[in-house]
Amino acid sequence: LSRQNCSKAAHGYSCNFCGRARNDFSAMKLHMEACHFPSYEGHTCEICQKHCKTSHALACHKSRYHKAS
Repeated sequence: LSRQNCSKAAHGYSCNFCGRARNDFSAMKLHMEACHFPSYEGHTCEICQKHCKTSHALACHKSRYHKAS
């Protein structure tokens, strides 16, 4: 994912594919991965083997279910 897939807008970035706006580039990258460039293999949790569609979904899963004690 790169900046060529989005445009700098007045308040952040705009997706060149669908026009969706996000406040920062990190949020735009999450949007692009989830909507326009999905990983067909997905992402698997190395702790419990749960399969997630996006890296962000995997990060949320890990922070929710595998917090360091």
